[in-house]
Amino acid sequence: MVKRDFYSYTKYATEYYSGEKNGNHVVYRDFYNEDGSVAYTQHLRGKHEVFEFPDQIYYSKNALYLEMLKRLHLTKDDTIILDREDDGNILINGQLIFEHHNPAKLVIVVHADHYDEHYTNKKNVLWNNFYEYQFTHTKDVASFIVATDKQRELLSKQFKQYQNVTPNVTTIPVGNLQKLTKPTTKRKPHSLITASRLATEKHIDWLVKAVAKAHKEVPDVTLDIYGQGGEMARLTELINQYHANDYIRLMGQHDLTDVYKNYAAYIAGSTSEGFGLSLLEAVGSGLPMIGFDVPYGNQTFIDDGKNGYLLPYTQDWSDDKKVDLLAGAVVKLFTAADQEKFIQRSYDLAEPYLTDNVAKRWGSYWRN
Repeated sequence: MVKRDFYSYTKYATEYYSGEKNGNHVVYRDFYNEDGSVAYTQHLRGKHEVFEFPDQIYYSKNALYLEMLKRLHLTKDDTIILDREDDGNILINGQLIFEHHNPAKLVIVVHADHYDEHYTNKKNVLWNNFYEYQFTHTKDVASFIVATDKQRELLSKQFKQYQNVTPNVTTIPVGNLQKLTKPTTKRKPHSLITASRLATEKHIDWLVKAVAKAHKEVPDVTLDIYGQGGEMARLTELINQYHANDYIRLMGQHDLTDVYKNYAAYIAGSTSEGFGLSLLEAVGSGLPMIGFDVPYGNQTFIDDGKNGYLLPYTQDWSDDKKVDLLAGAVVKLFTAADQEKFIQRSYDLAEPYLTDNVAKRWGSYWRN
């Protein structure tokens, strides 16, 4: 390999290689304007980069980013929204933006769990490393935006407790619903749906075991599992082990927009959801919900005893105990709950997430 071209609607870059038999590597890249002329050249030597423009040379990516920021000519009417900063050795864009955003407002979006509970006590907090710089420079931030009220309440409390600061923390959800989806035919009785990546942290194996157990008391209970992932083979084996093929199915990947409404309830085994788009979609279709009392999605979309069951959870409990809790909730939901009231409460919880209502939150934020 000595040369490689890159295209979108036109050629935008060319890489040139050293051409060595062993350890062949890129030595420089040309980036092109639309008319085919060279806009600039990136020279590489190990981790060191130099950017050569027709009228200027920038001796690091930080220097280039700084020039980009300056050329924006930001004013007090502008807003920079910064997600995770890149704090690698080559680029420190978070620090650059903090140092040079003025007079524009700087807004930080926190889209993941912001701290590690296992290494946090009454005196010290271990922030998520992607947000630590932002959290320790709160005076420069106009607002931190989180996806749920539960996370807003916790983060605000922690800022006060650990740093004795009270920055603005705002809730604006990361998802929205075009409409509330109502079924046109009767929902399938005692039918459960779950939707996620088929990954170990989603604990779908607990759901399989729980539904197999609940099947003894609710013989027509069913579970459809939507999604793909590395756990497919293990889940298939587990379903076979419980002889549950006729009522627990792996459905693969589908557009679920008009699928949720056909089911009687949604069940989740995950022990950590920053928001949970599938949870939002489920309540938007009026589904009663079952899940553990863990941050932050379940706590947002499950109103315990009113639209489902928010189950107690401690990490140290055995898997058997967690499965028993899930199974008990399934039986209770399908034998004792007022289904119609649960369905209506889910629709009520979904109402604030309609697109127009989420847009109003952004509008209200900018006005303030």
